[in-house]
Amino acid sequence: MHIFDERLFASLGPDYMAEKSSSIAYSVDNGMTWTLLFDGYNTLCRRSSLIDFQNRLYFIQSVSDNPEPLYYMPLEIRPGSDTIYHRSDLNTSNIMPGMPYIDPIGNYQHYALIIRYIEYSNSLFYIGGYVHNFSKMYNFGLFRATSFLPGDIHAYQITTSRNDIPWDIITDTHYIYVLLSDRTAINPDSFIVKVYRSGNTVNFTELFRFTAGTFARSFEIINGDFYVAMGTDVGTNSTNSIPDHLTYTSTMHADAGKVYRIKKTLYNQLPAVSVTAPTNNAMTTGHTVSITANAADCDDSVKHVEFVINSIKISEDTAAPYFCVVSNLSEGYYTIVAKAVDYYNCTNTSSDVHITVDNTTPQFTASSPTNNEENIGRYSSVSIFFSETMAADISSNIILSNYNNGAVISGAWNQNNGSNLLFTPGAAMGGANERIIVSIAGNVKDLAGNNLFGDTNFCFTLLADTPPVVSINSPDNLAFLNAGMMISGTSSDIEDNIVYNKYTYDNWATIHITETLSNWSVSACLLPDGTNLFQIKAYDTAGEASAVYSRYFIIDKTAPGISLPQGFTTNLFFETKTNFTIGFNDINLVNYSYRYSTGEFITVTDSSSLALSFDKSGVYSLDIKARDKAGNENRMGLALTFDISLVDLAGLSEKARRWARKIRDEKIAGELTDIKFRKNGIPVIEYLAKKTGENRGSAATIVSRKNDNVLIICKHENGITKDQPKKVTVYDRSGKLIRQIDPAGIRDTVLVWDKKDMYGRLASDGIYFLIVEYTGSRNTIPVVIIGKVR
Repeated sequence: MHIFDERLFASLGPDYMAEKSSSIAYSVDNGMTWTLLFDGYNTLCRRSSLIDFQNRLYFIQSVSDNPEPLYYMPLEIRPGSDTIYHRSDLNTSNIMPGMPYIDPIGNYQHYALIIRYIEYSNSLFYIGGYVHNFSKMYNFGLFRATSFLPGDIHAYQITTSRNDIPWDIITDTHYIYVLLSDRTAINPDSFIVKVYRSGNTVNFTELFRFTAGTFARSFEIINGDFYVAMGTDVGTNSTNSIPDHLTYTSTMHADAGKVYRIKKTLYNQLPAVSVTAPTNNAMTTGHTVSITANAADCDDSVKHVEFVINSIKISEDTAAPYFCVVSNLSEGYYTIVAKAVDYYNCTNTSSDVHITVDNTTPQFTASSPTNNEENIGRYSSVSIFFSETMAADISSNIILSNYNNGAVISGAWNQNNGSNLLFTPGAAMGGANERIIVSIAGNVKDLAGNNLFGDTNFCFTLLADTPPVVSINSPDNLAFLNAGMMISGTSSDIEDNIVYNKYTYDNWATIHITETLSNWSVSACLLPDGTNLFQIKAYDTAGEASAVYSRYFIIDKTAPGISLPQGFTTNLFFETKTNFTIGFNDINLVNYSYRYSTGEFITVTDSSSLALSFDKSGVYSLDIKARDKAGNENRMGLALTFDISLVDLAGLSEKARRWARKIRDEKIAGELTDIKFRKNGIPVIEYLAKKTGENRGSAATIVSRKNDNVLIICKHENGITKDQPKKVTVYDRSGKLIRQIDPAGIRDTVLVWDKKDMYGRLASDGIYFLIVEYTGSRNTIPVVIIGKVR
């Protein structure tokens, strides 16, 4: 039923028992009597949608692209007329564009029905669905029409996600809302329920969603809270029916019939609001304050902004810029907040803004110096005190001037604690006994803008001339100073008018002036070496001088000397044990220190020489430094290389020396040295080195006397064994095995045969053969043992 053109229209269903057709009737007396308008062409189908749009009333049963049969065709009623207009142009293609034409289940032509519809912002929004199995509906899509007029039909489908199925449409005074469901791909019996919203009829944005066991069929909104009613649609799985229809559940679900309440606080974002004027902690005068605020809502519109002072609502404004004027304010402290209210009556409050209304006249309360005070320093600061906090720019209305010549005194102002101003002069405010006047204009203001009560003046008198004072702060008397040290002290004058400091170190025979005045310093490099009497005095602008201040200083600009032995320098090479002494030359020597490589320094304070001894091979890095009483320091680095041989190398060739130098076993070295000092001993050493060097082979001391061991030299390169023997065997001249010597006993390329056989008995005099075997080679060495040989 629907009221149109001041008539109550009804779409009547068929009477199956009487085989009466469906029909359309209207009443003008509130349903007491009825006029039959249309008899339904003997069909049992009713027109279930009565749509009031563009001052027309449309009766729609279902629509199709097929103009037959006639009884399915939409009908139209116009105001003031009983004429029925048949609207074959309101077909599927025109008002539900995009709907498939052939039903893939029954293989017959589609008939579509407008299931839900609502008019909003001069447009008709409606949900279209397939007509299937008479009363069964497959919801198809969401549509918007701007015109159904003949020859001017404009409708289009509103795009949503592919699996979104629309179920209901509602509006309030501000928005249009659409309820949709989407079967999740992960769980076919799980649905995502969504609500979309639009305020411009074109763009829909998601407002919220939740997951449920079935879809939601309808919803309402009350005071911003949504009430969502869950439905069910038991049937076959969607994969065997229309592909885009995803609402079927396999069984009746427990969620069906439930109504969920979605509170506005769960989906609605609060508006942002701030007070833009006045600023926080502002002070103002008068009795009226203007308040402005900014407010915005990212997902909604601001309904209005309320202005609250001291927790009392004063005013509200419904349009930006948000503004109000508050009058009749008395003096005091006020707290201002702005409260923004959105379309759903959700509120957000701004930060507090505190202001003070001040209508009290500020007062000048005190000064330092006080009025008519005397003996004030020429560089002294001036303080001015007021009864309350003053504006930051009041110093531009305060002038200090010299009474004698009227000159304005320049300097810097600093506002302390708001009510106290401090003036620091940039130079002397005047000469001795001069009078200074401070003038405060009556237009200086406090923070609220209240003027001072009238002009205010005070004055004070500067000090007379007094002699300056000078002192030496460091170093102490009789201190030792090097060229980099400073003599420093201070000069002061109560009038702060020092012009220079004079000093001397030769009893005023020559006079010098310090570069700085109050905190002066003199470099010790300007004084001669030796003991100096340093004297200094200060002078002011009146020509008065301070008392002389003096101290003795011992100047020493020369670092201690470090002396090496004759012909001694760094990077020297030594082959023998070496001793030498380093000397230190300075009458004011305090200590010397030395260290090897990066080790700890060893400091010596009671000697002027350092004796060193080296008896082991190695590369030595020696760091030496000497320091005197003035702090002068000299430093020297030495790098010395010692390759000390245990074998006496005198008279040996370079090849033999390279081999013998690698001997680190003291016993073997002693035996080789003993051989060297015998008659023709050097040729024996040369023979051993030549036969075995460069990996040639093995050699031995061929003739052994009574107390000698037989020394077997294995092949090597410059004294380093490259190929250790696999086996060493001793035979007598008959081929009898006498001894096997373990190659693991090799020491510094040398194996030792103590002339004993395998039973520990000394071998008899005679000829023996040493067989030294290597991988792939062997050496045979004859050895003669003769007890009486010389």
